[in-house]
Amino acid sequence: MSKTAKKTTKITKKIEDPIVYQVALARIHGFLDGLREYAWWKDGVQYVGSCGTTLQRAERDFLIGEVRSLDMIANLPRELRDAIPMNVRAAYRPDNFKELSPEDQWDVDKKLGILDWDGA
Repeated sequence: MSKTAKKTTKITKKIEDPIVYQVALARIHGFLDGLREYAWWKDGVQYVGSCGTTLQRAERDFLIGEVRSLDMIANLPRELRDAIPMNVRAAYRPDNFKELSPEDQWDVDKKLGILDWDGA
């Protein structure tokens, strides 16, 4: 992950203000668009920077560091959401997840995109 990405202000775990939420999503999309724009190809693989980091790895590392709420994950396009490992997405389950009804647990896991996750 670049120094710029590490220095950016982290998005809080729960975003109440819808305008702040939309700005945060726009920022994520903008950063990823910038990564893709400046990626370069070698032997059929896209890289970013000069140290051999693949575009896919850079996107995943950025998303893990920036996405901070279940709603934010649920509203990401599928290809971005799927770039975040399932065990990381599972960490965004609410604290009372085990106390929820099976239907509510299923709904949370569906939003996170981890319905087929085996827990490993």
